[in-house]
Amino acid sequence: MTELHFEPNDVEPMMRALVGVPSGARVVLAAGRFKLPFPIVLSTGVELVGDPGRTILDGGGKHTIFMLNGIDQVFSLDGLILEGGRGQWGGAIFSGSRNRLRIDRCRFTRNRAHGDGGALFVRNAVESRITRTIFEKNAAKRGGGAFDIGHGADVLVDRCIFRANKATIGGAALLSGSGALELRNCTLVDNRASWKRGGGALFVDGARSSGPSAYVANSIFSGHEAIASDPSKQYQVFFVHSIVPADLFEQPRLENVKGNTVGTPRLERVGEFGWRLAPGAPGAGTANVDRIERAATDIFGQELVRDGVADPGALARL
Repeated sequence: MTELHFEPNDVEPMMRALVGVPSGARVVLAAGRFKLPFPIVLSTGVELVGDPGRTILDGGGKHTIFMLNGIDQVFSLDGLILEGGRGQWGGAIFSGSRNRLRIDRCRFTRNRAHGDGGALFVRNAVESRITRTIFEKNAAKRGGGAFDIGHGADVLVDRCIFRANKATIGGAALLSGSGALELRNCTLVDNRASWKRGGGALFVDGARSSGPSAYVANSIFSGHEAIASDPSKQYQVFFVHSIVPADLFEQPRLENVKGNTVGTPRLERVGEFGWRLAPGAPGAGTANVDRIERAATDIFGQELVRDGVADPGALARL
């Protein structure tokens, strides 16, 4: 297997090397800020590994950070901060082809899209996973302040935190077309949609012929009208063992399946980016541990399940 190593002052040779990198190569990026003069265009599957919390890929507010153009490839990002990306579709990452995405221990911050997907714009990606990742202060002019998933994409989002993202609809996320989303063990706080019925956290915009499907488990939504949808479209969204706003199930096709706690979550701040349920808060200890992978850890490396019990949300309970 090809393995390449780069320092922040190696930006130009890194960009040249990635143009023709063999499929399956591992690229290790040292701690520091990589100031990118133009987007990284990848046509072959590659694993990019950084120093978590210290390796920054910086688009400088001028361009998208990654353009994923391969077909039937696996693209993996681990331990990277993607910051200052700007594009029409996907400020940090544009992925429009049939590929698999693996994103773990990353942070997307201050990325912007003129259209949809402030940080991520994903189409046709199959069996993709985003885990232990923070989306904060990303924005889209139209939909999905953090990401837009649609048209053939099948994505699991697990143990992620969404904070202070904004868009016209879907302050954190937009699910559209024939996209499929499983949102598991996530916390969504202070996300905002500028349209009154736009869904501060999530907007579901299904196509009439083949709407998207979403399954939400063990997650926390904070904010009035955090989730909204287009009632004229076909879709179904199932909620289990989550903490959701009181007005949520007044909307059609948003299904209160089992184990949900309705109301405003009582949260406490953990570090710079985290929130967990306060001890004894409504919904504490109600997560379905069958929906948590064995020995799964949060962004701080703490196991979610303790003594057979877990809280909803992205962080382990106290």
